[in-house]
Amino acid sequence: MASDRFIYFAEGKVPSHQDVGMMLEDYLGAVMAGIEWGGSSWTALLVGNKSWPFRRVYERGPAFNKPLYPGLQAILDEERDGRAHEERRVEVYIGDDNIDVITRRQDELTNRIADGFARLVARFWQGSLEMETLA
Repeated sequence: MASDRFIYFAEGKVPSHQDVGMMLEDYLGAVMAGIEWGGSSWTALLVGNKSWPFRRVYERGPAFNKPLYPGLQAILDEERDGRAHEERRVEVYIGDDNIDVITRRQDELTNRIADGFARLVARFWQGSLEMETLA
């Protein structure tokens, strides 16, 4: 499951991939393990592996006997079979009139980092932010 954070810009106002890359590097700072440009997007690897903050408290929490929120069952399945501890990554796609900050099957920390970067880009370059992320 992917989460998208679209930032739309007026015609001709999308920042350059170089500027977005520099901002991404500076935003991530010491939590960035590496960054790579590929075609029309940046991929930033973050230090550490995915984590699941509910791992030890889920069965004791208030949501245990309630329906799972969207995507939680997939996260539980990943945690059980070990996939939850894969690399953390954020992708930043640069289109003709938008930037899409994407996370694919990432943990809470990585998703919040991506949310913050999308807000930063929208604020600095005066874009219109539309976020489609889990609560």
